[in-house]
Amino acid sequence: ANRNAGKAKVVAAAIAAGLYPNVVQAQLPDDKYAQVAAGAVPIAPHAREIHFRTEQRERVFVHPRSVNFGSADFYNTHLVYYKLAHTSKPFVHDVTLASPFALLLFGGRL
Repeated sequence: ANRNAGKAKVVAAAIAAGLYPNVVQAQLPDDKYAQVAAGAVPIAPHAREIHFRTEQRERVFVHPRSVNFGSADFYNTHLVYYKLAHTSKPFVHDVTLASPFALLLFGGRL
């Protein structure tokens, strides 16, 4: 076994290197806040409020069978994908979060 096999960020960087230039960027909505007794707290966006765009600015959708479908918790706004299929909509399959550092190191421009 590889000594880095258990390090998720190293594995994700290797996946990003292998799948580059298949990169999409998540466009998060503007922050919303809820008023509570202690002040205002941010409200997490709903998954359908997040838009994904390719480098050519084409809007794409995460395929419903993808693990990240319905996820709204993105600590990075860049994702890599294995396949882009145009069916009823343009869907990306096998989506993985990609660190901007991994893309700069192994890919090219962002």
